[in-house]
Amino acid sequence: SKDKMMRGSRRGCVRLRGAVIGIDDEDDSTFTITVDQKTFHFQARDADEREKWIHALEGTILRHTLQLREAETGLVPSVQDFDKKLAEADAYLQILIDQLKLFDDKIKDCKDDESRRKIEHLKETTCSMVESIKHCIVLLQIAKSTINPVDGIYQPPLEPPVVNTTMPTQTTLPT
Repeated sequence: SKDKMMRGSRRGCVRLRGAVIGIDDEDDSTFTITVDQKTFHFQARDADEREKWIHALEGTILRHTLQLREAETGLVPSVQDFDKKLAEADAYLQILIDQLKLFDDKIKDCKDDESRRKIEHLKETTCSMVESIKHCIVLLQIAKSTINPVDGIYQPPLEPPVVNTTMPTQTTLPT
């Protein structure tokens, strides 16, 4: 319980299959593991140690989840499956970017100031969403290289991903 954690009482073990790691907002050293409708509270020495614990626990949970999925179905998502989904996300992003270009015509043709403001606001919101999606795609590419390391060793990209910040554009992803 949280009370026992605050008093320093330590006991028991936590099953990680299906667990979800959470970060407490109270301070930078606590985190939770929720599994089977129970929440367990943990406290590390400091923020750095908490990050190490969370990273290790999430990696363990992911590995066991993939092993369980393989045992149950005989199928484990491959890097090619990941690449296919990433390409689909990029294609949908391009469609959104193409649709974004149409806002300029709508704004130009709009006679009513109120409607023009609404369209401009919608365009602005959509631009922000496009930037977020671009960022997510880049992060997924980076995650792919960390979860599927070369020869068991994480190889950071040699060059940072190139993101063109003018709108609308396409993100160039690392190879």
